[in-house]
Amino acid sequence: MALSGNFSKYPSTYLGLYCTWSATQSVTGNYSDVTLKVYLKYASLYVGARDDCTASINGTSETFSSPAISEDDSSTTHSKLLKTKKVRVNHNSDGTKTGVKLSASWRFDGTYAGTSIGTITASATISLDAIDRTAPTIKCTVGSITANGFKISATSSAKADIWQYSTNGTGWHNSNAASGTA
Repeated sequence: MALSGNFSKYPSTYLGLYCTWSATQSVTGNYSDVTLKVYLKYASLYVGARDDCTASINGTSETFSSPAISEDDSSTTHSKLLKTKKVRVNHNSDGTKTGVKLSASWRFDGTYAGTSIGTITASATISLDAIDRTAPTIKCTVGSITANGFKISATSSAKADIWQYSTNGTGWHNSNAASGTA
């Protein structure tokens, strides 16, 4: 399981698709926003624009266009970002998410370095990091009771960004506590 990675497909040593992916997770929403970046890696290359490229995340596919490329410097490998795609992937009720399919394709239709190449398709199936679905435990204690007031202390098993209190159950006020577990 992971929150980032890469995969590729090189039908020729100097021509292929290289893809990176990353995910940011929402604990409260129980989902991951997965971003796929599709790169064309090549040495010397002359091709026209393409309008039938695809990128897919977890079954959500998109057709996109790629520009014409005219590069005759074969002394180095070039990298061109073709597409960035982002999709929200909902996790299971237990916070897990496996079997997320990622893929990208780009049509070449020609011979490159002696290899006949049609459409290059790179794909991977990933498992995302599980999102903790256990509810935090909170313990409250009351002390320093006087005729004019009392003190409430609280601790939590998870970090709270904001601690709030209510004296009537409807109006909430921020406490002076900093974000943390107490």
